Amino acid sequence: MSELLAAAINWADRHGALIVEAYPIEPRNNLNNSTFYTGIVPVFQRAGFVEVCRRSKRQPIMRKTIDQ
Repeated sequence: MSELLAAAINWADRHGALIVEAYPIEPRNNLNNSTFYTGIVPVFQRAGFVEVCRRSKRQPIMRKTIDQ
């Protein structure tokens, strides 16, 4: 998951993006693997994303600013 996220950030950077937004899931015991397709919060945090909003208990909105 970390490698895919890094590739997406690099792609966005090469194409002029200033911000990348994501909608990962908070890992919980009752979730199955198909629920994680948007990624999980700890992976995004390690990549430098910060939570900017939360409209549901399990899915924050996270953003990373890309240095140009």
